[in-house]
Amino acid sequence: MPVAVGNALQQGFEFVCRAASLPASSIGLIEVPINGGRRLKMGGDRVFAEWSTTVLNDEGFAIRSNIELWQNRIVSSNFNNPGLAPSGSVGRQFTDNDLFSTVEIYQLDDNGDEVTSEASVTINGVEYSPTFNLASAKLLNCWPSDISTIELSYDSTDTVEEFTITWVYDYCVYGNNTPLA
Repeated sequence: MPVAVGNALQQGFEFVCRAASLPASSIGLIEVPINGGRRLKMGGDRVFAEWSTTVLNDEGFAIRSNIELWQNRIVSSNFNNPGLAPSGSVGRQFTDNDLFSTVEIYQLDDNGDEVTSEASVTINGVEYSPTFNLASAKLLNCWPSDISTIELSYDSTDTVEEFTITWVYDYCVYGNNTPLA
């Protein structure tokens, strides 16, 4: 996902979440009338739910600042607001790479390594043995729609600051997204 470097956003921003989940999706129902008043139930459009992450805040606010800068880019692109655009970019049209990103989600084991598995699949007599992530997903054309507050209170002196990011995306690819053939 984009990361701020000076006034520019670059690719390659990584962070570890305190809490996350694999994104939900649902398929709508289309009922087609057939003979005798019966209905044939067919799958309709696939809808991907918004995805939320709980992030531990770092001392320099780098994660939050980068997400806020990303949101500013989206707003300045939508409304061509020179006050939010980076210096020297008034009237510049941002590309999709500036506004959207692919977010990759991986479950980590106790050692901080990706949880993987090797599975064997035979297709037309050819055996494939790819290594893939058991609990992984890629959110395509993703962007942060909401950043929650960070509570600044003396009531919680023994906890790390955290905040929630809500992500919106076009679609999701689960698990091993490498074609086998």
